[in-house]
Amino acid sequence: MIKSPNKTQIWPVPNNLTEDSLSRYLREFTFDIHAFAHQPSSPTNVCDYRVVGDFELLFVMSGQSLITIGQTLYRFTKGDIALIPPFIRNKIDTPPEDPHDNYFIHFDIFPFYRQAEFQQLLEQAIERCTEELFSDFLHPLLVQMEQERARKGPGSTLLLELLFRQLLLSLLRHGFEDTLLHGHIGTAEENVLLDQAIRFIQANIEKPIKIQDICEYLHISESYLHKTFAGKMNLSPNYMILLCKVKRAEQLLKTGNYSIKEISERLCFSSQYYFSTVFKRYYGISPRLFQNSLFDKD
Repeated sequence: MIKSPNKTQIWPVPNNLTEDSLSRYLREFTFDIHAFAHQPSSPTNVCDYRVVGDFELLFVMSGQSLITIGQTLYRFTKGDIALIPPFIRNKIDTPPEDPHDNYFIHFDIFPFYRQAEFQQLLEQAIERCTEELFSDFLHPLLVQMEQERARKGPGSTLLLELLFRQLLLSLLRHGFEDTLLHGHIGTAEENVLLDQAIRFIQANIEKPIKIQDICEYLHISESYLHKTFAGKMNLSPNYMILLCKVKRAEQLLKTGNYSIKEISERLCFSSQYYFSTVFKRYYGISPRLFQNSLFDKD
């Protein structure tokens, strides 16, 4: 028989963990991984000119990666990291005499309106990356991600996300100074408004969204919405609506289950012609050519 003490004793647990600025900053972001793969050394591991709507990180383990981003050709070798932003025409080649071995990750950054901000911080971190950091920390994490992706066990998706976050943290913390975060913080009101506006657009992406709909949802004027988007993101709400729609169109095209006409109607474009015009504005090619490049192998 267990006897209860006559008087309950309280043992206080000391709070000896104080959150640092980088941890606090990184908690403000989430990352959606779309693709991850390891490409062992082979001269066939190339990619013709393409445009995609997400970010790509490419880690060169050996050999040479010849990557054209926009109009500029870059040569990456062992221990180098390439960051390819969304909607930038790019091409990946490798010399047959020295083919590359690489890992690549496609992902999106949220909140959406802070993508450019995080991209700048990540580019600075890549510039500071050393050979020791790459080999001792980043490479083992990439191997773990590869093993987990192959295992496909319970919780694998979440573990991949956590490993990717750990990889980003390892990159960002190397040579990190608090001053790197200065200028990256908007007002709370702006941040909340933009986040809610973009969430509304994404939740209603397959409906005919009007600026008035967003303003009524947020209980603000159209002029204030335009001013906030222009000041924080340097673009208009209409541009954001089209951007979200073409990113959704890319996902639908990749399934191969829908015709161009069906996607145009599903996303509420006024016509198939207008949908093709908008898509080409972002991706550089028509949606039909984009889809054909995915499924035509002859």
